[in-house]
Amino acid sequence: MEDAQLNLSIQVRHFNNLIEQNYRKVKGKMHQFLEWKLDKGTTAITCWHRAVIDD
Repeated sequence: MEDAQLNLSIQVRHFNNLIEQNYRKVKGKMHQFLEWKLDKGTTAITCWHRAVIDD
């Protein structure tokens, strides 16, 4: 179970880094990232995407 969570954590971090690199090239500031949790006692993963645009 912990291995699955660690693996997911690494994948999510990698995905976030890719998004961050892409949006650094865009004029203005935009932060996009994934939030996730591995539901305790199960293999269910809850994952959602957020984008925040800075003024």
